[in-house]
Amino acid sequence: MHNLVRLLFLTELHIPQYIKCQIEDLNPHYLIPRYPDLEFKPKFSFTHNEKNAKKIINSAEKIVVCLKSKLERY
Repeated sequence: MHNLVRLLFLTELHIPQYIKCQIEDLNPHYLIPRYPDLEFKPKFSFTHNEKNAKKIINSAEKIVVCLKSKLERY
């Protein structure tokens, strides 16, 4: 399973805490659609609408920018 929090942990990258929090917030949005038959779904309550979708996309973009900058150093 591709748990974003677990994958980040395995990289051992040092990233800002606010990015770690954004990854934790993004994880359920990724896990539930990616694994619809997941036996142990994250407990998660969220209304998907345009406003919230924009927040999720914005957060994901910030995560990508941060991770790219970290990985370019390797």
